[in-house]
Amino acid sequence: MANPLNPDKLSEFAKIYYQITDYDVTGDDATILADSSWEELCVISVSPSANVNSYDIKDRCVERTAGVAPGREEYKFDMTMNLFRQNPNFALKAWNTAMDNGDIVAFLILNSTTVDTETWGVVGNFLRIDESEDQPEEGLITVNYTFGCAARSQYTPLKRRIYGADVV
Repeated sequence: MANPLNPDKLSEFAKIYYQITDYDVTGDDATILADSSWEELCVISVSPSANVNSYDIKDRCVERTAGVAPGREEYKFDMTMNLFRQNPNFALKAWNTAMDNGDIVAFLILNSTTVDTETWGVVGNFLRIDESEDQPEEGLITVNYTFGCAARSQYTPLKRRIYGADVV
């Protein structure tokens, strides 16, 4: 088994794969992990965050009551990568076109590789929310992206957890 980078922090992911498409995430885990169309994306870091949307109720009897909206989870992640240090399979033009056009991109974010039977992570359809660039002294352009679930995806759910064959 590939151990998390920090065993005390289970949210750390080591591998991220992508497809520029609206992907059917309802398939079983083994089928999704075995899909040969996933391309690995070389990134510096991936930081996911999730929260459940809250709502406020006000009426004549109760001044204010806060609650949560069941099923209204917001999931997004930030990704940092060096723009020109990609593996040979990375299609820079297709990637930049998808980012510029606001295309749906399917991501498979895992703590290990797709062939590791004990891998776990998230698969889903996402849209770019934000993009910023920074050019450090070394001259490499570092790009920071924020992605959120693609509400216009034709598939439900938009994202879900995924596990390798031996993860219980």
